[in-house]
Amino acid sequence: MKALTTLAILACSTTAFAQTFTINGVSFEMVKVEGGSFYMGGQRDNATLPNYDAEISQYVNTASPVHSVELSTFHIGKYEVTQELWKAALSEELLKVDNGIGAGDNYPVYYISYNNCLELVYTLNNKLKDVLNGAYFTIPSEAQWEYAARGGANMTETFYAGSNTSDVVAWTRENSKGVVSEVGKLSPNELGIYDMTGNVQEWCADYYFNSYDNYPDTKDPIVTSYNSYNIIRGGHFMSPSLQAKIYNRDYQSPSQINTYSGFRLALIGYVENSTAISPSTQIAESSNTDVYSLSGVLIKRNATPTEIKTLPKGVYIINNKLIVK
Repeated sequence: MKALTTLAILACSTTAFAQTFTINGVSFEMVKVEGGSFYMGGQRDNATLPNYDAEISQYVNTASPVHSVELSTFHIGKYEVTQELWKAALSEELLKVDNGIGAGDNYPVYYISYNNCLELVYTLNNKLKDVLNGAYFTIPSEAQWEYAARGGANMTETFYAGSNTSDVVAWTRENSKGVVSEVGKLSPNELGIYDMTGNVQEWCADYYFNSYDNYPDTKDPIVTSYNSYNIIRGGHFMSPSLQAKIYNRDYQSPSQINTYSGFRLALIGYVENSTAISPSTQIAESSNTDVYSLSGVLIKRNATPTEIKTLPKGVYIINNKLIVK
């Protein structure tokens, strides 16, 4: 990993629905998503059942079966990570853009791999730790991404994030003119989140499998069984609008970069005007469990609470949760 430069930090402020963080003079908003249950996926077999879409075609096998998922409260980025935030947190040297595709502070970052996303997450957690109170930034799980895209507890039955009409909320092949757009230029969804469908597709934390047949039946699920690919969601500015629908799933190698792929931050465990429980302490007090790296490699089988407490600083998967120490 490239050595991290010293940053002039940091502040945070709260509104009714969002938390604002500032790093090196650049602010970004994290929208609160109240926990709850929802139906995840899409199906075309029965119009009387949830998440029906007659237009589902070749994507039906990867978005089914539709299943119920329960999530805890979390925060998610109001906007896709911008080039301005990337430069402020990391450095301009690590930002690659194409002036013919979209360059500028308010454009989303692209040409980034899953592993690049982890570097930004690591930096934010390290440099903003004094205001996080044990909470942590991460890449959203696939379930968190879809729940937020659907509007969380405010969700309505729409095919895109906030509308049944793609042009209202999504930059796709039909309206993008072949370029990335600045964030927040179209309408938001029910939670006030922008561009969750279209513009750039967004990395998720889960490994990819081509159906939900063996999806974890747990609260706050995340697929940690190793695969060569990670989930990527939302479609992009060169996708046909069908591929930007809320249930549509795609995948990429974690090292792959292109002009289509960016990401959006998630924030876990943040409690406004209070002190969050440290994730590492919370896990350390539980019973023995396996510990995995983010790449799915088993680090320690049947680790004791003491062994978990003594893990080096880093990001781990424990009990199907992303844990930052």
